[in-house]
Amino acid sequence: MKLRKKHPRILLWLSMFAIACETDPLNEQNQSIDSTELKLETLNFSDFSKNNVALQKLNNVQSAGSSSLQRRSVNVKDYGYDVDTESAIRITQGEFHTITFRIQGEPDANIVENLILVSNGKDYTAYIAEYILTDKEREMLALGLKPKNIIPSTLLEVEKKASITVGGNGSNCVRVAIITKDYCDDKNGNKITHNGDNDGRCVANWTKEEYAVLFINKGCLAGSGPTTGNGNTGGVSIGPGSGGGGAGSPGREGTGSGSITEDGNTIRTTPILLQDESLRHIVALNKLTKNNRDGSKTKIKEKIDELRPRVATDFMEDGAHFIKTGADYQIRLPAARGNNWVKYSNGDRVLPNTKVVVHMHQILAKVRRGYDPTTGLPQIVNEELSPIFSDADIFKTAEQFTDLNNDKDFTSILVSEQGTFALRVGNKNDLMDTYNALISNEKNQDKLKDDFELRVLKECRASNNACYVDKFIEFLQTFQINEHPIGLVLFQAVYDNEGSIINWIKK
Repeated sequence: MKLRKKHPRILLWLSMFAIACETDPLNEQNQSIDSTELKLETLNFSDFSKNNVALQKLNNVQSAGSSSLQRRSVNVKDYGYDVDTESAIRITQGEFHTITFRIQGEPDANIVENLILVSNGKDYTAYIAEYILTDKEREMLALGLKPKNIIPSTLLEVEKKASITVGGNGSNCVRVAIITKDYCDDKNGNKITHNGDNDGRCVANWTKEEYAVLFINKGCLAGSGPTTGNGNTGGVSIGPGSGGGGAGSPGREGTGSGSITEDGNTIRTTPILLQDESLRHIVALNKLTKNNRDGSKTKIKEKIDELRPRVATDFMEDGAHFIKTGADYQIRLPAARGNNWVKYSNGDRVLPNTKVVVHMHQILAKVRRGYDPTTGLPQIVNEELSPIFSDADIFKTAEQFTDLNNDKDFTSILVSEQGTFALRVGNKNDLMDTYNALISNEKNQDKLKDDFELRVLKECRASNNACYVDKFIEFLQTFQINEHPIGLVLFQAVYDNEGSIINWIKK
């Protein structure tokens, strides 16, 4: 296996690619307009991109000249919103369906926006729903809990730039129902929908998740005026059904003056406040790095705080491994350090029960660049290290993951001048495939190195540090070996003015 080294900053050319979309109908169910069967499905980008009409709508609303759709997100023109198209939810009832996406907002914000595409059977109308979260609701999200009784404050029609107030008096025009979906893991560890069919696909981790489905009647909102009412935020439970989601007949109990007519004016959506899997990662990262209940720091946070100022002063990398021992961690320090590497004993492999590895990319590294022609001695120059994970870090994270028997909660943390970042396991099967492909074929290692140099490093040398983060995210999402993505996801720590980590956000 080749020795992997990190790259000093060099110039990047970004290759653009186009998304091939199958020509598909709107995938309507052709059910009666009076049907009350409700179906909820989660869609990834591959599923969504097969819907050519919906994809075209996103192309229509994205900023002119924007290439962000290739990054599986779009920037909505005139509004500056970045929309996450990698994870969406489609709700179907009779001949109506909507597709809801999460808009990527500012870290730790109390305002969350969703983009909603509403089908009329031929085309889509795009809306932006704004949710204002209370402190309690934000705390619930940080703990991995979903607020159920939440409705948008406003609903904005993108093309017309027309905004309608939903909260307050407008909440009388909204009904809330709760749908329960059953999930499980298949034999490969993939999370799949459990339909109660006993076909043997489910082998572990049977779980239930609840979704608050909102029925927002536009016609009611337009004529609501200065009325009063109870807001109707009481939910109506709907049991799990067949197919892609819960099915049943939503009742009308407890709607009071908030009772609405469900017709062509009704927008069906569910608040996407944060991706469910991202919540799991964020809860885990907060537990590792937030202050303990007595105000003391965790050992991982102590190491991060030690490395942060050294990023600007040291010329050699440093870091540590954290091995779980009961309720505490044993700290393992490097046996040797270099300008762009650290080495540990035991063949540089992680020891059992290692849960976290931390290292830094300092600003400057002393690198040998040939020989001084006058003296014949090695010529040492100062070069900047990339402020984000390297291709060597990707390889090492995959290796450490397999060393730990594919521990999906393994975390690799990087401290750099751009911030504190964490790599977590997004898809363990993809990460296993990535490592096996790299370790078995040096050509794959060369491909990882060369593509990373081309797509992440070269262009950003003349740019700013944020460029490296953006290109790294794009690389994680699009680079493949043997038709498999890398399987890692990136998070960044959010600090307060006192240097405490108050949250992590998915990048």
